Amino acid sequence: MSDSIRLSVRLIPIAAQNKIHGWTEDSEGEKTLKISVTTAPEKGKANKALINLLAKEWKIPKSDIQIVKGEKTRNKALILNNISKSPLDRIE
Repeated sequence: MSDSIRLSVRLIPIAAQNKIHGWTEDSEGEKTLKISVTTAPEKGKANKALINLLAKEWKIPKSDIQIVKGEKTRNKALILNNISKSPLDRIE
């Protein structure tokens, strides 16, 4: 079954590697996916790296990933379109 999924992400730019670290909780207790990218947060480069990483790791089109909140902050809300929950279930 394909659907749209809302996902909270904590992005760490200028990291040693591009990596999906796993689930954590934010200050409000919301489940958040911690992800690092090697690019700097300038002119949307870190956001683009985030989308590229998720598309590659989960084998989904980049066009199915949208940042709907937090384009200029580390805390982001994403919408993943046309995706099953299976890639998210594999993350610890």
